[in-house]
Amino acid sequence: MQLPLGLRCARCALSVAVRQEARDRGAFPHRAACDGPSQLVHLRATVTTGGWGAVPLCCRSRPYSSTCPGPASSCIPHTRKVLMQTTLKRGLALTAGLTLAFGLAACSSTPAAEETPAGEAPAAEAPATEGTFAKDENTIVFATLPDHEGAEQDAQPIADWIAEITGKNVELYQATDYTAVVQGLASDKIDVAQISAFTYYQTQAAGGEIEPIGAQITEEGAEPGYFSVAIKNPAATDVASLADFADQPICFVNPTSTSGFAVPMGGLLDAGVTVAEENRLFGEEHDLNAAKVAEGVDCQVGFAQDVDADPLIEAGELEEVDRVQVPAAPIVMQSALPQDVKDQLTAAIADSTQESLTDAGIELNDFLKESWFGFGKVDDAYYDLIRTLCTEIADEVEACRA
Repeated sequence: MQLPLGLRCARCALSVAVRQEARDRGAFPHRAACDGPSQLVHLRATVTTGGWGAVPLCCRSRPYSSTCPGPASSCIPHTRKVLMQTTLKRGLALTAGLTLAFGLAACSSTPAAEETPAGEAPAAEAPATEGTFAKDENTIVFATLPDHEGAEQDAQPIADWIAEITGKNVELYQATDYTAVVQGLASDKIDVAQISAFTYYQTQAAGGEIEPIGAQITEEGAEPGYFSVAIKNPAATDVASLADFADQPICFVNPTSTSGFAVPMGGLLDAGVTVAEENRLFGEEHDLNAAKVAEGVDCQVGFAQDVDADPLIEAGELEEVDRVQVPAAPIVMQSALPQDVKDQLTAAIADSTQESLTDAGIELNDFLKESWFGFGKVDDAYYDLIRTLCTEIADEVEACRA
């Protein structure tokens, strides 16, 4: 049962109302211009910080599509209303809070003005700092996805930066896989985390109440976003498109990876390829997965993020079959953190650059110098693409049903 609009989180209600009104007016840019695959490779130029509204809708709903026939109205699925658990929980929490507040006011027998002695000014209210931490008020628990070898060491400067921003100790949360990070966020054991778009979706689906601070920028001067690359071993001469991945072992990264599984599965299904369970192999980390395809023993086709696939493509050890831009990996925080801490994190991290770290006295390591150029400001609606994708691939991807 859908709650009345007035009982929803104001931000979510406004977002839904604005997007619905835009759809009713046909006000989305590029709506009638969705004619070819070129738009798939140039999404970076049309992405806005307000979300994916400026991306050609036909193309955005069909990851890895080699064709995108127009007009857009012929290939845009009917609008899906995906109501997140967090909307319901926050709506009910807001209602309960208002009920309690008005109830307490009604029970008061003395007006506030009468409680202040004559001639004395009312005391100034203390700034609101209510909130909770995963451990204690002096500590920020920080996590990153173990998506490549040495991921924690590569994220250490970000952890040092968070300590500088908040003035608190930062502890790294030990996670052996993606699921451990999702569970840690959903159970309030992590305060801040660098995750993927898909694990952001999963955390909210598991009941976690998190907010994006920013989304990773992987090229200097670019908008948030990166590429999922379909790759093949040079010996796989019969593979020219995703359709040729049919009936052979495919190396994916991880069942909860955005660019290494969720988006690739959407593209394969769109190409008419159903991958049998026995042909789904997982390398667990992007760099290891790209290396497995290059080795060509367990599989000769697969997927990896661009930062790990491109060096092997340039070296001639892999060949590119296709690529598509996906929503950038976010850095997130718990909604329950004190507001002053959330404000500190947002002010420093959203719309940041490499210079933001160096100006704070943080030394960049090689990983950040080569593949991290800051965080761009995004909101929750930026990840609607993943929610839509999950409704389309839920039958094939268990993580979309969890």
